[in-house]
Formats: sequence, structure tokens, C-alpha cells
Amino acid sequence: MGDGAPFHQIPMVGQNFVTEAGTAVDLALRIVDRFGVAVGNIPVRFAPSAAVYAATLATDSLGIAEGYLSATSLLGDQIFTADRLANSGRNEFDGRTRTPPQIGVNGVVDAASFQVPGGFAPGSYISIFGTGLSESSSVVHTPYLPLSLAGVGLSFDVPSANVHVPGRLYFVSAGQISVQVPWELAGTVSAVLKVTLGNSASRNVRADDPLLGTYQTQTFPVKIGPYSPAFFESFDSPSGKSVATALCEWTGSCRGGEAARFRRSIHRHIASGDNHGDSIGCHRRPNCIGSIQRPCAGAGWTLSGQRGAVVSWNWTSVYDSLQRRQ
Repeated sequence: MGDGAPFHQIPMVGQNFVTEAGTAVDLALRIVDRFGVAVGNIPVRFAPSAAVYAATLATDSLGIAEGYLSATSLLGDQIFTADRLANSGRNEFDGRTRTPPQIGVNGVVDAASFQVPGGFAPGSYISIFGTGLSESSSVVHTPYLPLSLAGVGLSFDVPSANVHVPGRLYFVSAGQISVQVPWELAGTVSAVLKVTLGNSASRNVRADDPLLGTYQTQTFPVKIGPYSPAFFESFDSPSGKSVATALCEWTGSCRGGEAARFRRSIHRHIASGDNHGDSIGCHRRPNCIGSIQRPCAGAGWTLSGQRGAVVSWNWTSVYDSLQRRQ
């Protein structure tokens, strides 16, 4: 049994909120007496008054008062308050606003060529350009591609086929996301994708789509095809040319006339979208003398039986070469 006198004011919802600029957030508090019993019918004022979209004027029988307050269109720190009558108690709700996520016009391209192919191949990499796509820049550091990175998620949907799958992320930043097209889209001709940011307190929906929250981008249609090959490129200083990035898996040494052997040198991660046709491989002349830094003469590559010369040799990781344009 309580004494009905307000003693403690407890914030329940809305502390350290994160929301998109110009959206409303839910704030709530509870008033109890010194015995921890809820105290109802205590007048509460949310402020600033100009930001109040809707609010209860007093606590209910559970001692709870609630308000929906609109954040400004400015980015950065936001502060709301809730006061008891005669300013005998106050809660401060601190938070911040961020840019609403949006995919740019023609913002989905092949991650290697930066072009829009006739269809993106399942398993290939695409880059998404826009604004507010992530609050931080992050690249994957795991041996697998995660479904979420820095609080960012991406989904592919084919409603007609009841296909709804997440994309596996490699890199995220405010202006660009690199993601692998799900293999589950094989056999489909189109899909819609959207980016979703986590940790949003927004209570609003997108103005252009009431089925989506302000923490989500618009749905973006993309065509799906059986293949869309493109090489990741890098600049070769000695020749002054842009060359295809090649990775070789070291399977032998190259000392004192020993045979140097390589296999699957240009990996499918480097040749994005090569899901149809022959695999790509590289070769070195047997019984050569060379080093990792300076390959022996005769190094080259083959694609569908066609040979080409290696201009330079770059020992790096798949992830490093994928990141070169980030």
C-alpha cells in the first residue's frame, strides 16, 4: 500500500533515442511513490511544446505518461524533457537524428564495372549508391559474408515467387554498400531490394510508401540474369594501364628451378558475375626462377581457352581487391 505522493520519476521509453531527421519518437515515464507504488493523475508536461505531436496530460492508473515528439529536420543531438507539475521532477530524454536512407537514381550497379548490366547474376557483387545508407563505414572481417554489418541490412524480394532473402554484405558506408546478390534468386528475372537501418526509434512511415519505415530506403527494382561477368580492375604503375585484378592461390615455391604451380588464380570473387561459362585460371612457366614480388616470365591467364599476359602480379586478398573502389 502506497502513500500516493510522487517520489520517483522513472524514464521507460525513449532514452538515448536514434531517429531519422523530422520524425516522431515515443517517450514515456512512470511516477511512483516512496514505496514503489504507481501514482496516477499526476500532471506531466512534455517539452518543447512546439515538438509535441500528441501526449497524455497526466499519468494513468499505472503511473505512466506518454508523448510523441517530433525531432527537427536538423542532424545531430536532440533533447526532450518531461516535467511534473510545478517542476517538482524532470526527465531528460537525450538522442540524435540521422539522415533518412535513400538509394540514388540509377544507384544499383555491378560492383566491378560500375555499370548496369542486362541482369545481375545471383552470387555476383553489386554496389548500391545513395545517402544515409549507414552511420559508419565498415568492411567485413570474417571468413564469411554477414547478413548485417554496422547495423545495416539489405533484403531482396520476389513477391510473385514468394521469395524473400537477405543479401550478404561486404562493405557499408553512408554513400555506398557492396553486397552479394543471393543465390536464391537463380531462375528469377527481377527482384526489389531495400536497405534497412537498425536501432531506429522513428514512429513514422515513408512519405512515398506507407508500408516502409523512415529507417528503410525505397524499394528499388533490379533485373536478375544468369550471368553478368565483369573484372575488378587496378592501376598498374609501371605500364600506366588499368588491368584486371588477379589472385593466385600459392601451391608451390619458385626457387632454384623448382616448378611453380598456381591454381584458380583469378577467383570468381574477382571476376564478379562469372556464373556461366568456363572457370578462369592462371599459369606460370614450369622450372622458372622468380619470387612472389616478381613473377617469372611467361605468367599468364586463360579464360574460355583464350590466353592473355600478366602485366603485374599483385599478392593481396579477395577482400582487399574488392575494396579498392570503396
